[in-house]
Amino acid sequence: MCWWYEADDVPSYLDAAAQRLLEEGRESYRRLSLGENPVLAWVHGVTTDDVDSAPRGSGHW
Repeated sequence: MCWWYEADDVPSYLDAAAQRLLEEGRESYRRLSLGENPVLAWVHGVTTDDVDSAPRGSGHW
């Protein structure tokens, strides 16, 4: 996932709205120095892996 934020290229398949969202994400990633300080990797005892593997629509998140 970090690759998308650290790269400079924009995939050709993104429409204008997706390109804006990608640029906003990249700006925030750089502004918050998340490449050096991944503070969001662990939040309230739940890792991003836990969130990714949670069943969708289960009401747990």
